[in-house]
This record gives sequence, structure tokens and C-alpha cells, in this order.
Amino acid sequence: MNAFAASVMLAERAMAIEAAGAVRAIYEVGFWLSLLATDPLKALEALEIDEHDNAIQREILLREEHPSDAAVVAASLKREAHHVAKLAKRKSLSVKKIAQTMPKRSGYLEYRLVSAFYGHLSSSSLDGLKKRNGKGGVTNILGPFETEIPKALSFALDAMLRCTRYFEVMMKEGRQPDRLEKAHRTLLGLQDAP
Repeated sequence: MNAFAASVMLAERAMAIEAAGAVRAIYEVGFWLSLLATDPLKALEALEIDEHDNAIQREILLREEHPSDAAVVAASLKREAHHVAKLAKRKSLSVKKIAQTMPKRSGYLEYRLVSAFYGHLSSSSLDGLKKRNGKGGVTNILGPFETEIPKALSFALDAMLRCTRYFEVMMKEGRQPDRLEKAHRTLLGLQDAP
């Protein structure tokens, strides 16, 4: 909910790039909720693996930052060995792999669109921050990016609807099963409108 509220507040301030960037977290939570709902043991194991894998990566980075500090390196190697033993050669699940465990229309495509255009610097995001000046050139847009507000809000609503649906499945809440599907169809219809 916080990421959704943040994306709406950022969009209200015409900070559409930042608003859509906050949406990535909503999609990721939705993917994890879906996996928790459909295969809780696999999800819990994947979370454990992810925790140990991230700890190993942090230790490697720590040693790269402090290569000449023997005490730091020794302590880091000891901690890393603990996590390697707990990991036991198991591999992390990527977001893509988690999304592939979901039913059709998982939201992974939307997640990738948000990630590619809004989530990090790319030629697409840089191109989006320019406006055509009518003379064959471009002018950089510094500041609010009003033209992307509808897309940012659309992504935020899409991600939140999906996440809510996965949460309902996980909680076995089924009193109004069509409610979120109807809302999602309405959103898709609005997205297709000229």
C-alpha cells in the first residue's frame, strides 16, 4: 500500500518517472504473494535462499571495499562461509521465474515495461526525457514530466489490483471473486481509450 500511495503522490506532483519507478515494488510483492498463495513451501524456501544469497553478495562487496583490512576480511569470510553452508548450492528464483509460476497475465510484461523505461537509465528513458522542438532537434525535459502521468497511474493501478487479487487468494478470501477482475477489465478498457 505504501508504494501505491507513494506512486500516486509522486504522480500528483508531475513526477511520473519516479511514480512509475515506485510501482516496481508493487509488482514484485504481487509475484511473491501469488507464489505464497499457490506454493507456500516453495515461496518460503525461495525467500530463505534469497536471504542467504544476498548476504553472500554483501560480504563480497564488503571485502572489495576493505581489501587491506585483515580483520574485516577474516570476519567477512567467516560470515560468508556460514551463508554458503546454509545455501547448500540452492539457487535463487528470479522475478521472471516467480512470475512464470503464476496463471496467465501475471503482470510480468508490465513489470518489465516499468523496469525498462522508468526503473533505470536507458536509451528509452533518456529519449522519454526529451521533447521534440519541431526543428529536427530535441530539448531536454528538466523537472515535471506531465505527459507520462496517465501511464504511471495506470501502471500503479494495474499493479495494485493484481497484488490485491493475489493477497485475496493467499488469504482464501472469495466472497466477491469477480470484483477485482471487473476493476481490472475497466482499467484495461481505459488504457485502450484514445
